[in-house]
Amino acid sequence: EWRDHRTDANDADRPSVDGEFEAGVRAKLVPLLQQARNDMSRRLAAFKRQIAADLATIDFDRTYSKIDRLVQDLEVELMQKKGEIDHARTELHEYENEFKIYREKRGLIAPAKPIKNMAGYTIDLFILVIVESFINIYFFREATEDGFFGAIIISFAISLINVAGFFIVGYATKLMHSIYVASKIVSVVLVLSVTAFMALSHLVVGHYRGLYLVAAEQNETVDMTVAINQAIQRSLNVEIFPDFNSFLLIIIGVLLGIYAVIKGYNLGDRYPGYSNKRHRVLEAQKTFDRKISAIAKKVKKTQQAIYSSVEAYMGTVGSKAAIVTSTATELANAESLYQNFVNSVSNAYETAIHEYNRQSGGAARSEQSQLEQTAHALEFADDVAQTVVSAQTANDLAAAGKERANACKEAFEVRLEGLSRIVSPRQPVNDRIGG
Repeated sequence: EWRDHRTDANDADRPSVDGEFEAGVRAKLVPLLQQARNDMSRRLAAFKRQIAADLATIDFDRTYSKIDRLVQDLEVELMQKKGEIDHARTELHEYENEFKIYREKRGLIAPAKPIKNMAGYTIDLFILVIVESFINIYFFREATEDGFFGAIIISFAISLINVAGFFIVGYATKLMHSIYVASKIVSVVLVLSVTAFMALSHLVVGHYRGLYLVAAEQNETVDMTVAINQAIQRSLNVEIFPDFNSFLLIIIGVLLGIYAVIKGYNLGDRYPGYSNKRHRVLEAQKTFDRKISAIAKKVKKTQQAIYSSVEAYMGTVGSKAAIVTSTATELANAESLYQNFVNSVSNAYETAIHEYNRQSGGAARSEQSQLEQTAHALEFADDVAQTVVSAQTANDLAAAGKERANACKEAFEVRLEGLSRIVSPRQPVNDRIGG
């Protein structure tokens, strides 16, 4: 088109025609260069952001800051709870010392018995009362003027008094193990008096039953108050029972009472207060363990977080370095393609002018310098080179990061070990207090 236009032109018009041709070539090529330049600029910015982000993950500083923040939070929490833990520890030591002094003062070697489950113990005694009540009902079913219902009431009252009285005898017997003379005297007086009362009560019950049986055989009625007074008089006079069942009733009551004595004696330890002092030590130990348990779990959780962070870093740092290297290679290739494209456009410009002048005899001028000023084929070269150089440090940075990660892991283990001393396992409480 330009050749035909040049051939038809007059000689006077050639300079303007030549200029139009050169301007038309530039109008077609310069937008392509500008588009390529903008595209390369965007790609360079994206590559630089990606490489910078990957290098930041390769650098161990970010992981170190995360780990250090976890440990600092743990230290702050520990300092906040240190007062509570120290108080619980002091209280535990006081109870332990008190327990040891108690043992040493009394020359105790045997371990203290644990305190019984009072609910279960009470149920056991109640069952004993019920069993004895059913036995008494059998003996009193014909020995009351109120019949079976009266037998139930009398039987339950007798059983309750019998079990409670002998239980008190058994429990009071433990006072004899006290190192204090006053406690021993109280124990002896209490045991003898309650035992004498229980013995008299059994005799009264036997005679009370016998009086009602005799009255029933003679079709007579006996007032309860009168019957009790007569039964007491006969017991004091040691009179024999009217039948064998009254004697058997007493034997059964005594046997069940002996069981109640054993239950009273075995409630807690035989030494007064021995079980309670041991129980206080164990409860203080539970309180202390409960307070340090949360800290121990926190230390363990922080330790696991450190291991996880270091392992995650070690597992990804190599691949990140490879990605940075690959990205840098892609950037260098993109910049090389851009230069080749700019050179190709510049060559096309020169070729178009040259061919125009050769075929049409024209004198169109080559303004290559202006074209190069528009494109700047090498304008990205330095920036790309610097980015590639920084990316080439990825492998060295990864190796240094691995060394820091291992050193950091060891350093934080030592740091956590210092914190763990507060919550370190203690000697079992039974070993410390001797049982």
